[in-house]
Amino acid sequence: MHAGKQDDTDGWWLCSVDRPGGRSETAVGGIRSEEWLKGGKAGIAPLAEVVKRYNPRMAVILLGTNDVTARRPVADYRADMLKIVDVVIANGTVPLLTTLPPYKGRDADVASYNAALQEIARLRQVPLIDYGGEILRRRSSDWLGTLISDDGVHPSASHAGTSPGDEPTEANLRNSGYLLRCVLTVRKIMEVRERVLGSSK
Repeated sequence: MHAGKQDDTDGWWLCSVDRPGGRSETAVGGIRSEEWLKGGKAGIAPLAEVVKRYNPRMAVILLGTNDVTARRPVADYRADMLKIVDVVIANGTVPLLTTLPPYKGRDADVASYNAALQEIARLRQVPLIDYGGEILRRRSSDWLGTLISDDGVHPSASHAGTSPGDEPTEANLRNSGYLLRCVLTVRKIMEVRERVLGSSK
């Protein structure tokens, strides 16, 4: 994964480096799915240009919470996500779709969006990281204030790898939304590398 290179080959660096407007090289705070397709928000290029420039073997895709906030119809979200997956596949990149985490007061919307993502994953035969499902499996009724922050939207950051004792134990994975997301993502990347791309280094 070229982690630690801190250059254009290092996807972890590309998604974490700060740029003006609340964005990195490959992510934008508050962006919706249709905004990613066309680009422009906070100066980000259209998705097709971003994928072409960095040419990743895999692309982790977690979009939709901001679409829920904007109350976009699930049909519009599904259409945009299908286009996003097709753009990524057209580049020769494996998309790793990620289901949305719970969102306070928006259970039905999140469930509809996640059903659309699961359908797209089946339709295009691409990997799916069931982040939302893993949160609910661990905490079906008490995810708020544990795996999801008190704001009801963002994953919690306790035990997220910044302090001693932040190992991915099951106890920590029940209390840190970001740690859980990272662990699920790395596991899926490893699975795709072995089953799809081959195990060569």
